[in-house]
Amino acid sequence: MNKILNYDLVIIGAGFIGTMIAKELSKYNIRAAIIEKKDSPGCAVTKAGLSALHSPDFCPKGSFKEKFCLNAFDKFKMLSNELGVKFKEFDEIRLAFNDEDLLRLKKYKEQGESLGLDIYEIIDQEKLRKAEPFLTDKAIAALKIKNLGSIYPPEWCFAFLETALKNDVNVYLNTEVISIKKENNNLFPYLINTSNVTIATKIIVNCAGLFANEIAAMLGDNYINIEYEKATMAILDKSVSHLTKSMIYGSFSFDHSQVIAPTAHGNLVIGLGYFIKTKDREDVGVARGKLDEILTMAKRLIPSISVKDIITSFSGIKSENTITAPKKDFYIDFSKNSPGVIHVVIGSPGLTAAPEISNYVISMIDRSCVKLIKKNEIEKKRNIFIKYTELNKEKISAKIKENPQYAKIICRCEKISEAEIIEAIKRGAVTFDAIKHYVRAGMGRCQGGFCGPAILNIISRELKCPIETIVKNDKNSLLVKGHSK
Repeated sequence: MNKILNYDLVIIGAGFIGTMIAKELSKYNIRAAIIEKKDSPGCAVTKAGLSALHSPDFCPKGSFKEKFCLNAFDKFKMLSNELGVKFKEFDEIRLAFNDEDLLRLKKYKEQGESLGLDIYEIIDQEKLRKAEPFLTDKAIAALKIKNLGSIYPPEWCFAFLETALKNDVNVYLNTEVISIKKENNNLFPYLINTSNVTIATKIIVNCAGLFANEIAAMLGDNYINIEYEKATMAILDKSVSHLTKSMIYGSFSFDHSQVIAPTAHGNLVIGLGYFIKTKDREDVGVARGKLDEILTMAKRLIPSISVKDIITSFSGIKSENTITAPKKDFYIDFSKNSPGVIHVVIGSPGLTAAPEISNYVISMIDRSCVKLIKKNEIEKKRNIFIKYTELNKEKISAKIKENPQYAKIICRCEKISEAEIIEAIKRGAVTFDAIKHYVRAGMGRCQGGFCGPAILNIISRELKCPIETIVKNDKNSLLVKGHSK
């Protein structure tokens, strides 16, 4: 039998919410760990979304969603500076094509302003053309919302975990929860059996995302059900990034979304189309019909967008719990059957609300589970990741003298050096996709067509492992089967 590891608290799930809670908990004197079944953080549902901040005006009134999305811009700006991760600032523009649309936009403005937000402005057609000259001329007006932006969530998840690790939170990646048993033990009442380790703990924070209902069921909470919807997005080449500097919405509702938005790293993303109800949480394949649909929707907003501009496409799974229906709010509460267990079941806009969700969960722990005492000292700043693209000519020359591997560009599309790939591996990115998400190697126009083999060779060399053992993202995704000679 495996040696049992004892913790005060265990977080299950290293998505955006789980890793942020781990980072914040690392400020306190508590023995904490985080478990994730994938090889790297933020690489499941976290990465497969719009990755943009949202204004709280479209959230249900009086909901957790509305409350937690307030003033998100300031919180993300502060975290970006603290962690040295990308945060691209922009405004949101919602278009009106008729008087009925305009009336609806005015109601959003009124709801937002009732929350004390001074970020809304109705702009006429002339101001709209001046702000966004490539937009369709069929829009008669728009609601402009200031102080929003986008991030790249996997990059942030790595930063959260690095900070948590520095401050003594233990991290178990590639570790799947198999079962949870309630023990007759007042000190450590829960025994978590995983694919790698056995852990005993006092407190469990269930942040398992699309699988949160399965973790809940292991603890006797069969009342947590989740409904799933599939949405499709496409990334455009950076050559067309000038077409908008704002996040542009046409129509949107609970059943669809028509949007074009800048990404944190300079591309544009289009989507999400009409959502498809699904029971398969892992069906992220892209259907040709859905790709055509989101392209048609995008062209209605910016007519000059072409299918030739698309460099890659992906699908993501949206989720809503059934407990808070029809309000469709977040579900954050203690287990009804297992004391010391907190279920954090989050749907959209979970990314925007994440800082306040994290604070709320920590307050629940402090209030009802264990009194949290802050550490005298913590490592707040992580070792900033030095990126070739962020250096000027003088700094590049100095960096190359210090480390010649900065002179070798592996990914030409995104200008990613060998030094950055090696650093990512040292920090725990050991799969092809983990490196892609951490440093963007393979994220450009060719999607790894040119740099892919070189990246595989670097992983093989640095980890001293055969190239045939390197996977794309999990154990079933080997990239090389064998040698031809």
